[in-house]
Amino acid sequence: MNKREKRLLIALGVGIALLAGRAMIRAYRGALQEYNKTISRLTTEVKQIEQERMVAAEAARQWREEIGPQTLSMDAKEAATRLRDELYALSDKVGLADITVNIGSPQTWLRNGLNTLNGTVSGTGTLDVVVDFLFLLHRQPYNVRCQRLTLDQATRRPLRGRADADRRGLLKMTAQLDTLILPPNAMVQQFATADLAAEPRETVPRTVGKTPSDYQALLKRDLFAPYLPPPPERPPRVTERSAPDRPPPTRTPPPPPPPDARMVLGRTLSSPRGQLAVLEEPVGRGRQGGPSESTYKQVGDTMYGGTLVFVHPRGAVTEREGKLLFHPLGEPLNSGKELSAKEEPIVYHELLKLKEKAKGISERPG
Repeated sequence: MNKREKRLLIALGVGIALLAGRAMIRAYRGALQEYNKTISRLTTEVKQIEQERMVAAEAARQWREEIGPQTLSMDAKEAATRLRDELYALSDKVGLADITVNIGSPQTWLRNGLNTLNGTVSGTGTLDVVVDFLFLLHRQPYNVRCQRLTLDQATRRPLRGRADADRRGLLKMTAQLDTLILPPNAMVQQFATADLAAEPRETVPRTVGKTPSDYQALLKRDLFAPYLPPPPERPPRVTERSAPDRPPPTRTPPPPPPPDARMVLGRTLSSPRGQLAVLEEPVGRGRQGGPSESTYKQVGDTMYGGTLVFVHPRGAVTEREGKLLFHPLGEPLNSGKELSAKEEPIVYHELLKLKEKAKGISERPG
């Protein structure tokens, strides 16, 4: 094997090595991209899981602190017993007579594990007594919904055509009620239900009025009367005695704008010897249509009714009556606004640094 063949073999080997290396690099990059995609997907899944955990923790907190205290019990039998006792107690409190309470069996509600407990209460009383009963039931710590309410006459007329005087004006009330029974879950095994042993019992303000008598004023209103607009207000009458003797106060006219208010900040110049702001006339106001004259203002000169204190490539800053005004480059001076870190952070912080440096120089001895 001569030298030429050896060189060809070496070149061939180097080429094969380069191709193999290139293939390995491509495979490595492809695997790296797949790993990055997997990491991104897992990171997204972890964020979703954390969000679901936060939602579940918030739901568990609501069950323990908000929803749980508005239920009678987590056990169906205990809830039925407490609901029956409550209906009898509230009926006796308002004076509802001939009470009959029938509690049904729990029914599954939707697919979330909640159960509903149905019940029917009937009794006899005047309309005020019925309203008091429903109003008091609605403001109890536990939540009870009235699905259907029926009011009928409590007595029938005898064959003689005379009504019983003692039973006249009474109504037979029949109300179909239901309440929720919350089941325990993995996050909330047990929580406190409505506290019915407190004396006096605290009611829930589910209505604006505290008692039914607070709504008596509504009965006196004519809810179906046509709308009448309020009468116009009469102007106060001014007589000679009540007329003021002194003349009306005169308004102080606003101060005139500075003479250079419409001048445009055309350029800013900065050199080791000082900083200059170049003011130019607006377009079209030059002498006989020629180029406008420029006015040079140095730091410390009067400008826009104040003092020029800082020159920056973005504009100039003047101090007027203790306020710093920023005048943007290429705009009239009267368009300047108060300098703030939000609107012009670069100019604001550079001016602040300049003040700190000047303060440090002034505090040096001698």
